[in-house]
Amino acid sequence: MLGCAVAEEEIDKNVASPVKVRPVRKHKTQRRRWSSEEARRFLESAREDDDPCYVRYVGVLVLGLRSGEALGVGESELDLEAGQLGWRGSSSGWARNCR
Repeated sequence: MLGCAVAEEEIDKNVASPVKVRPVRKHKTQRRRWSSEEARRFLESAREDDDPCYVRYVGVLVLGLRSGEALGVGESELDLEAGQLGWRGSSSGWARNCR
C-alpha cells in the first residue's frame, strides 16, 4: 500500500521498505487434534469437576470461539439449557473467574 502511495506521489518515501520480513516457519511437528470423542470426554470431565473455565472450553470446542473471544465469556453469559450465549467480548472476566 505504501508502494502505491509513493507511485501516486501521495508520499515521498516508503518508510517500511528497509524492513525485512522473515518467512513464516512451518512447525517441525504436526499438532494432533482431538477427536470429537476426546473433546466430549474433556468437556464432561471439566463439567463434573466444576472447572471455572468450563464455559470457555464450551465456547472454543463447540462454538468455535477463538481464544480472545473465549476470554470474554463469563459464566453468567452462557445458558446451556436454552442454548444461548450473551457475550460482551471483554476479557476482564478471565482472571476473575478462571484460576
